[in-house]
Amino acid sequence: MACHAATTPGVRDPLSTSAMSIGAGASAKRRSRRRLAALLRALAAMAAAVVLLAFSSPPSAATEAAVAPTRQFLVNAPKARSQLLDAMTTWNRGAVPPPWAPRGSTPFHVALSRDWSRVYPSGTTVIAQARGGCIHVEAACAAVAVGDEREASFVAAMRGGVVTLLSCYRDKTDGGDVWAVVDATKDGSGNAHVLFALAAAVGVLPPGDTDRAVAVVAARERLASIRSSPTDAEGGY
Repeated sequence: MACHAATTPGVRDPLSTSAMSIGAGASAKRRSRRRLAALLRALAAMAAAVVLLAFSSPPSAATEAAVAPTRQFLVNAPKARSQLLDAMTTWNRGAVPPPWAPRGSTPFHVALSRDWSRVYPSGTTVIAQARGGCIHVEAACAAVAVGDEREASFVAAMRGGVVTLLSCYRDKTDGGDVWAVVDATKDGSGNAHVLFALAAAVGVLPPGDTDRAVAVVAARERLASIRSSPTDAEGGY
């Protein structure tokens, strides 16, 4: 004997309504998949056409003329080198103290005032200080490449940057480097940047140089601190 659910005239059977909704949803999904497939076929056809055009005909003289200035700018190493050397020279007019500066003055400061005069780097982060040293290394290498006499000034500033890192940011009690002179917290990226700066300094200072030996020892200490302290029990830093 078949069982049929009683229905009230004018009221939809909930089972039938549910089945209709499911069927409508399935149809919508099928339409959506068909539209997506059509879109993918169109994109594939467009990509194939672009590849065919790229390999079937060489660029015109007009296209080459339009692209040449951009290409030249992207690989214009002499211009970039010149800009780097000039920028660092301007910076060092304020960062490097004059000969009459008080004895013991640090010869490299990241923080400068608006008129390029020196400002004590109390709020300068360890990352900014480390990057300043790395930039001076890059400037020194660029000067060497073209025989620029300013190389010595960049190396001198870099030496001062190392001195500042080791004297102002180093935590002599717990190891590593603090975030800033006025902030004793520590940051993993900040300590890594100090390691980069010390390694860069070692790369340009000659063997037997006292500052180079100090940088080597300090770099090894930083590496040991990074490996032992800011590590997570599940791996990583």
